[in-house]
Amino acid sequence: MNKQAKLLLVDSNQPSLKAMRCSLETTGYRVYTASNKQDAARLNNLEKPNLVILNNRLIGSIGLDLADTLLDSGSPFIFYQHQQAPDPLHSHETGEDSAILLRQDEQVSSLIACIESLLKQSFESEEFKGQEQHYIKAIETGKIVGTVVGILMERHRLNRANAFDLLRTRARSQRRSLVELAQEILDALETLTQVSE
Repeated sequence: MNKQAKLLLVDSNQPSLKAMRCSLETTGYRVYTASNKQDAARLNNLEKPNLVILNNRLIGSIGLDLADTLLDSGSPFIFYQHQQAPDPLHSHETGEDSAILLRQDEQVSSLIACIESLLKQSFESEEFKGQEQHYIKAIETGKIVGTVVGILMERHRLNRANAFDLLRTRARSQRRSLVELAQEILDALETLTQVSE
């Protein structure tokens, strides 16, 4: 489990909200809570949680409006059902208290397992996006440098290796990155082309 993961728990029932927060914090999560749509939207924008957990009693218009807000913000979310704690007098009389508490424990365990699975998918997706951006940038950099190397080959009648070496030597002498110098050369050529038109 990633203990840095932030969860936003949304439930209009305060006792249920406190109980679930306690269970999730004990597991090691950083938990923020909200009991209405406005607070949930504010905390979502402010804290950028890794996952928003909505009680399914909110599934009506408020919950659906909040779900739309979360979708627009790109925040992942799930609905869950939390069983109310038993009435002590009634459960003692009927002997149901231990069975209900056991079901609640199972419910929390199932929710935590679901959270873990969703967070793993979310983190893997973010990691993939980061790698994708890195590869895109590398390809763009390669295109810029390759274009300038081609220009140098044509202008100075050099082979590819010598043209690249010329560009690299110039960049080092100016203490600049290869791509920065290459981009400057392309920008200058574009300006000259525009002036000559």
